Amino acid sequence: MINPLYILFIILISSVLGSFFNMLIHRLPRNQEIVKKPSHCPKCQHKLTWLDLLPILSYLFLKGRCRYCREKIASRYLLVEISSVFLFTTCWLIFGPTYLFLKYSFFLSIMLLIFFTDLETKKIPDSLNYILICTGLFLAFYEHSIIDSILGLIIGSFIFLSIGFLAKLYYKKDALGGGDVKLSGAIGAYWGLSIMLFSIYFSFLIGGLVSIFLIILKKKTNQDYIAFGPFMVLGSILALLISDYLIILYF
Repeated sequence: MINPLYILFIILISSVLGSFFNMLIHRLPRNQEIVKKPSHCPKCQHKLTWLDLLPILSYLFLKGRCRYCREKIASRYLLVEISSVFLFTTCWLIFGPTYLFLKYSFFLSIMLLIFFTDLETKKIPDSLNYILICTGLFLAFYEHSIIDSILGLIIGSFIFLSIGFLAKLYYKKDALGGGDVKLSGAIGAYWGLSIMLFSIYFSFLIGGLVSIFLIILKKKTNQDYIAFGPFMVLGSILALLISDYLIILYF
């Protein structure tokens, strides 16, 4: 039976984490201080108080504007906090207080950071990929699947290096960034070879469909750079959702 108090606790904690994630999304790609520098408005630089930092509520009460300069606050702040609540609550409802809750929640938290960071800045901070790789190898050692994890890391990185090399020959410019290569290896290190392969397949499928849609709408051209990290995030989540079914179907 689901305990409402536990769900409420998860919602409160995950909303606070969502606020923390927003700070990381803004500061990590800009190499800004994370620990010592207090929260502030990115527009007027005014130091924020606890009334400005209530997850979800502050954004809604202030109608998406800074309380001091009245400049608009990016909707990303609200989306990240809501997404964090949704992801953690869903993991809790599925796995409960188990090891799998921690494993999935941690992975999805890093994916959430990468999704919005790459979408906003076209950068995937190396620190996020390295954390995912190290954690994945550690968990694989604990789960006695270290060989699968290492293969996922090496083959995932190699596949994206090869795709990036061929794409550069064709387009005469970089088509995939180093962060995409590391992220592919990081997903492989965390989940192993099969899920990494499914993640790559789905990421290119989703990325291709979205790119075609944007070109048809004349929002982008075939020469424009589109951040690929968000597609890899979506591809990895889709792979996790249906990989067991696909593996059974294949074999």
